[in-house]
Amino acid sequence: MAFLELLPSNPGTLQIVSIGLLGLLLSFIARRAYSVYLGPSSKFPGPKLAASTLWYEFYYDVILKGKYTFKIKELRQQEYGIRLPNFFIRQTAK
Repeated sequence: MAFLELLPSNPGTLQIVSIGLLGLLLSFIARRAYSVYLGPSSKFPGPKLAASTLWYEFYYDVILKGKYTFKIKELRQQEYGIRLPNFFIRQTAK
């Protein structure tokens, strides 16, 4: 209860907004940490940025104009040392 005594009795708008933004930020960080380290996709190899957000896919699909499929192929070759058949790449690119 000592913590509640530290809070002002009449908080201003700025304090309410900053507490709300801090809550959103902590929620975002907690969800990303879960998806990278504890979630079902944490067992798959690959970049952690790709596991936590869709920005990785957005960058390769939108900024580099559809190169995400080829990046997946390159990552597969690096991680596993295997090559994907071109048929598979053509089917997933549609």
